[in-house]
Amino acid sequence: MFEPIALTAPQQEALQQLEATLASTDEAVLVGPAGSGKTTVLRELLDLYDDRPLCMLAPTGKAARRMMEVTGFSARTIHSALYNGCEENQDKKGHTKLKFYDPKPPCKPGSLVIVDEASMVNQDLYKTLKAQVLSVGGSLLWVGDKEQLPPLDGVWGPNFDSPTAELTEIHRQAEGSPIIKLATLIRNNRGQEFTDWGDTVGYSSGSIEQAAKWVIEGGDRVCLTWTNKVRQAINRCVRNFMGYTSLLQSGETVLVLKNNWFIDVVNGDVLKLARVTNYRAPRSPPLLKLTTTSGQVFYALRDCIGVANYQTFRQQVARIRVKEVRDAVVHIDYGYCLTVHKSQGSQWRDVCLVECESLRYTNKDLDGKRRLLYTGVTRAQQRLLIHSLDS
Repeated sequence: MFEPIALTAPQQEALQQLEATLASTDEAVLVGPAGSGKTTVLRELLDLYDDRPLCMLAPTGKAARRMMEVTGFSARTIHSALYNGCEENQDKKGHTKLKFYDPKPPCKPGSLVIVDEASMVNQDLYKTLKAQVLSVGGSLLWVGDKEQLPPLDGVWGPNFDSPTAELTEIHRQAEGSPIIKLATLIRNNRGQEFTDWGDTVGYSSGSIEQAAKWVIEGGDRVCLTWTNKVRQAINRCVRNFMGYTSLLQSGETVLVLKNNWFIDVVNGDVLKLARVTNYRAPRSPPLLKLTTTSGQVFYALRDCIGVANYQTFRQQVARIRVKEVRDAVVHIDYGYCLTVHKSQGSQWRDVCLVECESLRYTNKDLDGKRRLLYTGVTRAQQRLLIHSLDS
């Protein structure tokens, strides 16, 4: 399926460690930074288990699609495989809450379950998934990069501190990539030493408008930034430059702000719209019916597009009387610029990091900002632009 690649000595050692561990226990962990060859090792491992049922999972939809691209196997999001669905309940204050149905095994008996982007998996999800996999005699391999941002609660589920195998060397093919060079320096808190500026990794300074114009030059590209203030400003500029006058139009890109397990879209998914139409459900607030380029259909509240307040969104959703419509409403914003947090688990051909130019930090904020910058840089596959905003 893929061209064979000779493993380096560290990669071969990691493969042997994983094979031995999975032969004797039900869980293994592979970690390594960008460019260390995790995908290469994973492909070799899959060849060793070609007679065993496999289940490929990832925390986000885009990460699952990326997993399919690099392995050739189908992949799903963890929640879509783990839960049959969820139901709405209201607490004593009238707030709507989601309760997941009892989890089910996400795989066939005896399967090897491989979870990519496992740095995004918190302890609760880790325990639930592990229990379900082990209940049918399966085993788990967690694959991730411990240099990236941790889960929102700050605690990894898989044991990244004592992994089964850890890749630390950047393999020869990746060594020549300026993006990987920069990521490696940032990982070692030496980002200020980077000198390989050029077409692959560029630097510019200017306005928010210049960043917005960069986005609309076309192709698979996105702006990433630290703050919602900058993100919203760039999104407004892009829409102005594109001449979009209505609230939302066909051809636009939107960002999912909150999971909706009824229709399997997750926080951070970026969707391209093929069709946008007005929709009015009986005794309900105004809606838009949206169809993505992949054919998925969902709804958005007109008054809540671009509104970050989730409580306001939930209050409006509760007014929708038709359950089939209510279950398919998604909280969205414009998706031309994202925060680095929202980008985790995804990659684009070209990435512009806006107002993220600082490559040196004080000890006080070193770890958090280093992880933010490292995560942002490694979202770029081919080209990276670091854009400083004029004061």
